Amino acid sequence: MYHSTKLIAALGPFLVLILMSQGCTQTPDVKRERRYQQTKIDDKQSSSIETETPSPVEDEANAEPTDDNLDEDEEIVAEENLPDYLFTLSEAMQIMELVESYIPTDFDMFEGATAAANREELRAYFQSFLGTMMMLQGLAPGRDLDVMVSDSNIPNASAAGQQIIVNEGMLMVANSKSLLGVICHEIAHSAKNHSQKSQAGQVFSDLDAFVQSAAFNSYMNAAYNGTTYTHIKADYDALRKSWDVIAKKPSDYSRRQESEADIVGGMICAHLGMSGDDFYQNQALLRKELEGAQGEIQSAKKLADGTQIPVSQAQIQDFVTQFLFPIESHPTPMERDAQIMRTKPAIDKFYDQESPLFTGFVEQLDQLNPALSLVGAQSIQRPFWYRLGCSHSHPYKYKIMN
Repeated sequence: MYHSTKLIAALGPFLVLILMSQGCTQTPDVKRERRYQQTKIDDKQSSSIETETPSPVEDEANAEPTDDNLDEDEEIVAEENLPDYLFTLSEAMQIMELVESYIPTDFDMFEGATAAANREELRAYFQSFLGTMMMLQGLAPGRDLDVMVSDSNIPNASAAGQQIIVNEGMLMVANSKSLLGVICHEIAHSAKNHSQKSQAGQVFSDLDAFVQSAAFNSYMNAAYNGTTYTHIKADYDALRKSWDVIAKKPSDYSRRQESEADIVGGMICAHLGMSGDDFYQNQALLRKELEGAQGEIQSAKKLADGTQIPVSQAQIQDFVTQFLFPIESHPTPMERDAQIMRTKPAIDKFYDQESPLFTGFVEQLDQLNPALSLVGAQSIQRPFWYRLGCSHSHPYKYKIMN
């Protein structure tokens, strides 16, 4: 019998979430204390902005994507009845300040992360660039951002407090323009104090109760022996039904934050000289690349009774949080594209066509990348249950207690 104390040791902090392009998932390599993000859900309750079902994309955003790599069957412009965790154009227009006053925290996201030793030149460039851009008047009050290039090959980037991590895997997938969008998305998480605000929320308390429950621990003790997971369908289906109800609120809560980071990230890019159209095109293409690297996501709900899956103790944390009991922490790619399309007028109100920072970033990175042999350096192979992340910020973590 795999006792509960061994299960706790194997799982460690129970991770819930992980990124998907801009949005992202957490890198399993980066260990950190669970921080819950506070989203605009609370803001909507106290805001004077009228809450309504998102309307169809506004006429201003009716331009179809021109890049041949975008599938024509994704009729983003025709999308109606988009979920409430996305921003309407009117809500996006209410965003006037990109950066809030910094809320201090002693949280160290770099703790446990491994820097890529051969990427110091690139890290130094990112650090210098971020320092320059955060001094711009439009990004005041600004903050001192610290950046790390992680040696992880998972296409992901993350942010918490004033710290940003960009994985080598993201550098292998993203071109220079889409990478700037990823970085600006992470800056937006920091700029809106998402990780700090979450500390005051109680939206994740039910998840804590679930993973500490006797039912959850009893199931995992029965299904996992330390090397192999054996699916017990009836018991799993009953637990998963409860999980899906409990996870809906935190899921929408997280996706609202991702939606805000998408828009504010686009506005920051616009402030640097990237138009809303350019931002949309390159982020859409990046999501295509990530989807191609990932393949079809499997679902534990479809497993047959008695299915056995080899899972090491090093993998069990990701297996549980990404496959058995996942949280949909990011809007779908089509939802994100639809939101950017309909909010481009709000993004473009920050457009500074005279800013040299956008073209400067692209030119410098294009010079660095060939020498570093980053793009296309290696294929990304992950367990079938792993959900690729991208610039989604802070993964959520909580500890399993006795």
